[in-house]
Amino acid sequence: MRIHLPRRSATRRLSPRLIAVAAVVGLTPLVAACRINEAVSTTEPVTGPGTVYALVSANDISLPATFTEDASQFEIRQGALTLATDSTFIFSLALRVSVNGSQASNSTSTLRGTFGRVGNVLTLRQQTDTLFLGTYSPNSVSLQRGRAQVAGDRFVFAR
Repeated sequence: MRIHLPRRSATRRLSPRLIAVAAVVGLTPLVAACRINEAVSTTEPVTGPGTVYALVSANDISLPATFTEDASQFEIRQGALTLATDSTFIFSLALRVSVNGSQASNSTSTLRGTFGRVGNVLTLRQQTDTLFLGTYSPNSVSLQRGRAQVAGDRFVFAR
């Protein structure tokens, strides 16, 4: 089997490994049009202005953390918690989800609301519901899920 690719300049050559992968998967037109990092979509957690904490573990499992619930498999790949100076937060998880054994897909789950802190006790709220309750320090945040609809119950973030 011969693969015909358009001529490219010497500085933008496709690697032999990439050509072999394209032949096996049947993606020759896609590879000819894109570099490999453009063809693979990765989902990143949403962040905003403020102090950003990166997710370290979920349910005491280091990332990536995998959970199975109701015939669905959730892999938490990354996460972020942003605490803004105006007492708002963004809690975001980058997930890979497979429902009933289907092809897994990337997605992002993002919650926004307000937070309150008294000493080292941190509360994240959305309207009147307490989504998460936990402890705060300048370098880490530990949260327990309240009414939030997310994969996992316990989350640890670090700066």
